[in-house]
Amino acid sequence: MPRSSKQGNDVAVQGTNDSSIVSKCSTASQGYFNDDFLRLFVSKTSRRAPLINRGYYIRAQVIDDVLKQFLSVHQGKKQIISLGAGFDSAFFRLRASGHLVNTTFYEVDFPDVVRRKATIIKTTAQLRQQLGEDINDAQEYAKGIFLISHDYRLLGLDLTNLPGLQRCLQQTGINCHLPTLLLSECVLTYMEVRSSDALIQWASSSFPNAVFLTYEQIHPSDAFGLVMRKHFEKLNSPLKAIKTYPTTEAQQQRFLSLGWQGASAIDMNTYYNTRLPVKEKLRVESLEPFDEFEEWHLKCSHYAVIAGCNGTCSNMAEFLSEGHQPLTAQCIPELSSIVTFPLSEAQQKPLRRFGHASSLLSADTAIVVGGFGEDGGKHTRLGDVVVVDLKTGSWGMVPASHGTQELGPRMHHSLTAISGGNRWLLFGGRSSPTRPYNSTLILTFDTKQHDTAVRKTDDQMSATSEDGNQVLLPDSTGVSPNCLPSGNNSRAQTNANETDGSGLGLVRLQNRTAKNCQHFVARRGRTAQAENDNPSSNPEKLRYSEKNPSSRENRVCDITGFSYQCSETPNSDGPVPRWRHSAIRANVRGKECVVIYGGRGAEDAVFSDCWAFDVGGLDWQRLEITGDQPPASHSHSTCVWQDTRMVIAGGLGTDMRPLTSVHVIDLETLRCQEIKLTPSLPPRYSHTAHVVDSRLLLVGGVNPLGGGGYTVAVVDLEALTCRLHSIPACVVDRPLMVHGHTSELLTETSLAILGEEATASHLVHTLMTALL
Repeated sequence: MPRSSKQGNDVAVQGTNDSSIVSKCSTASQGYFNDDFLRLFVSKTSRRAPLINRGYYIRAQVIDDVLKQFLSVHQGKKQIISLGAGFDSAFFRLRASGHLVNTTFYEVDFPDVVRRKATIIKTTAQLRQQLGEDINDAQEYAKGIFLISHDYRLLGLDLTNLPGLQRCLQQTGINCHLPTLLLSECVLTYMEVRSSDALIQWASSSFPNAVFLTYEQIHPSDAFGLVMRKHFEKLNSPLKAIKTYPTTEAQQQRFLSLGWQGASAIDMNTYYNTRLPVKEKLRVESLEPFDEFEEWHLKCSHYAVIAGCNGTCSNMAEFLSEGHQPLTAQCIPELSSIVTFPLSEAQQKPLRRFGHASSLLSADTAIVVGGFGEDGGKHTRLGDVVVVDLKTGSWGMVPASHGTQELGPRMHHSLTAISGGNRWLLFGGRSSPTRPYNSTLILTFDTKQHDTAVRKTDDQMSATSEDGNQVLLPDSTGVSPNCLPSGNNSRAQTNANETDGSGLGLVRLQNRTAKNCQHFVARRGRTAQAENDNPSSNPEKLRYSEKNPSSRENRVCDITGFSYQCSETPNSDGPVPRWRHSAIRANVRGKECVVIYGGRGAEDAVFSDCWAFDVGGLDWQRLEITGDQPPASHSHSTCVWQDTRMVIAGGLGTDMRPLTSVHVIDLETLRCQEIKLTPSLPPRYSHTAHVVDSRLLLVGGVNPLGGGGYTVAVVDLEALTCRLHSIPACVVDRPLMVHGHTSELLTETSLAILGEEATASHLVHTLMTALL
């Protein structure tokens, strides 16, 4: 007989137990917490990524803190009921450490899960030893009772069967008037809302002196929440209560409306920052190399622990909220001021990466270097150079010139356009968190062959395509005006046709559906020609092509004739190795320089130094800043303002907390001033920034204390005000994750976002803004 949808969902939910216990075992094995019993429930251990280990650590820590507080406050007889306990080892760990004095511990889960757990317990000496000699193999499986000892009860039944749960608890000695802690770790959210509400209400009416502690997901409607929900839906374990109770406030109101006298809730970011001692945080942060700050903060902001309290357990709500100060309103995001749409004309696989660097190559093309993304179907660090068409999102990889060594994998580096042709300064970055770079590389683009392939013989380079499009391509003697500065540090350049003395020309684009032209195969550092392609006989080639006319999946950005060279400049007296720093091109006391600030280094160092690379002299000089010293930070932004000022905004500080500060450094006097905004700027990092006139745009980024989705902050540097505008969480059917990205300012009212966090849509998006 085929399974019903509920049965299929129940099996999938039971499967989350197996995955969870392996992850908990990994976390314990890496030293995040001590538990000698978890491994006894796992047939094969597996080391998880540091991000997963930290996530399970904070989950285990908050539950353990509440359990021990409950056990210490109530010295007499008391009870713990773990609902959906799975293979959790809390009873055995607490029993071995002497915490379960005068305590009876009940565990409840699906019969199939409980049957497996009972078998493991009965056949494992270390587990049997904690139960004592009076183990009773109840042999009442039909009634849901699987194992009984003096202070341990193992019950197997569906939590939607409240009469059955009541009966089993009564038959195994429950005393409803004793202080009782009911525990639910990511269990209620898999139940239908009416069933989970009924369970909470049953507990409130059944136990007058109790605390109901649950660990749940929150914030379902922002971009990360959409990705999170989709993940659980793929596992056939959809989050069923999260849309009804989407916030900590809604979760508290849920318990109050279902009969509990008091309620408290706190998200994991707040718990980690306000409740963990500094010494403990330093210990945890030293266990493994770690650089996934964005994912860590987003995950923690989407999980919360909620407590409903009755009678003598009412103090548990106060314990949970102790030290937690509610956030005061800063900037309230304005709605409907930003329109987003995907660049979906190109049908090739979208660009998937984050932690990369980018810069404008022309008015509608950009180069992207490195990052973390996909290569050959695997997620890895990248060392490629990519050209992206900002009108369609199509892209192609550029090979290194003959005899030139490829860049090699790196991420969180900087790429800044400099004068002297198609040149960029590429500085820093890392391969792994233990291998930062301080190499100073000059990246040069060779477009001569490309220009030859598309240039008319009559030297007239200005033309118009069939659809009226014009494009700027830089020749070898100049830089596109939109490249100054580059990447996430651009100022507005509103006239795309200005040559800025760089020798730029306009190139005609032919019909975008042309099929007989060279295209780039998406393999790092290699090109290939489509069958029967002959560019020499047809010099005006389209920049979009199809290897197979019947399949639009192969349409890519034609980078025919493009190549790059990379040369290293000595850096013996320059900055120490770092990544997540910022870089801009600016005039420093009359010299063209690339100025870098801050960043992260080896052994978790966070820098506050400022350096200038003299483009003419090809050497570094440390800048000694006076006045208001900007804080040590990484993942912040810097922009040029009024040619000789550098604006530093946001970032992560030395204590891994996001910053709200804005500083302006005069690069002529090297004096810094902190700007005080009204209202204050909400914290953010891993954003991008641009200056338009006197307004600073901060695009996206992570606010660990927010939970309201991504925003664009508009800071008026003269009026000292701040406004927020919400970025839509979803573009078409794809979540828009705006962190770890780069952005390029195209006009005063539009910008392109390149790449995104790897779990998101990976498309290039354009924001049409009405902010200014």
